[in-house]
Amino acid sequence: MASDVPADPSVDRAAAHWSRMALAGAAGGAPVVNWLESPLVQRRYVHPAVAGVPDLNWFAWVMTRHVPRDVARACTLGCGSGGLERHARQLGCFAPFDAFDVSEASLRIA
Repeated sequence: MASDVPADPSVDRAAAHWSRMALAGAAGGAPVVNWLESPLVQRRYVHPAVAGVPDLNWFAWVMTRHVPRDVARACTLGCGSGGLERHARQLGCFAPFDAFDVSEASLRIA
């Protein structure tokens, strides 16, 4: 898509970074970025602190508690490879999404 907006090198760097991360994740080689990403830490500490139970993650808790079920369409800026959007669909929160990301690789994976 053509644009009249001048090219911005920082956007190109960000797109390249997130494309590398998306491709690494799709190949199963994405590094764990921090300790909060550990499934053990999530189930033992984060989920109970947020939702009160180990089997309900923060996103499911927010969706079930704070998002009305009659939302017809959702928009995500910075969707990455679409993990949260797919999760929301599984929870029955939204059907269509308008999702945008600077990383073309992430969008292809999504």
